[in-house]
Amino acid sequence: NREDNNDGHRENLSANYGVEGPTDDPEIDALRWRQQRNFLATLLLAQGVPMLQAGDELGRSQQGNNNAYCQDNPLSWIDWTSLDERGEALCAFTRRLLELRRQYRVLQADEFRHDAEDPSDDAIRWINSDGKPMREAHWHERDNRALGYLLRENDGNGDARRLLVLFNASTEPQRFALPPSEGGWRLMLDTVDTHCGFEQDPATVESPRQLAARSIQIYTGSGRVDTD
Repeated sequence: NREDNNDGHRENLSANYGVEGPTDDPEIDALRWRQQRNFLATLLLAQGVPMLQAGDELGRSQQGNNNAYCQDNPLSWIDWTSLDERGEALCAFTRRLLELRRQYRVLQADEFRHDAEDPSDDAIRWINSDGKPMREAHWHERDNRALGYLLRENDGNGDARRLLVLFNASTEPQRFALPPSEGGWRLMLDTVDTHCGFEQDPATVESPRQLAARSIQIYTGSGRVDTD
């Protein structure tokens, strides 16, 4: 950027997964696109206001430039005309995440609610891979790369809707027990799926579940959930 590489920060928290730049390795390419779905899901299902950089929903990379403020060229332009099938799928995936965020008011929280005293409120509950609440010792397990969170909201008619999000950031598959739920759980999303990832008419699933390496799954449910 004409500043002898002194512009921007030096903490480039990035990963190339084995090859720098474009690659024709199908496994590396598939992993890169899956990670983009993982990052979008992590952002758009988080508490607070999501900050999405234009082009991230298409898979735009800026060729690795993390501070392209003065690049008025194809490096920083968003070219909608050259969008390929994978970019279209990622854009559709982003739209569905935003739709899910609009459907669940609890994802639009303006205050972080954690460790609620009243089990009937909509505070976030962190879940371990055994389907139980994260205990103090679990937060200090340096090698643990799997966890989930549970959100609850009332629909205004006396019923409760549940949203369960499971994360596996490790390089190995992870078994995850789902918390017992009166109405069962339905799988809405799995970031391993390359085509949008959302089930249109999800069926009830059985526990435990298997999460692929570096993947996220989203479940919906209703009724009482037992995490004791």
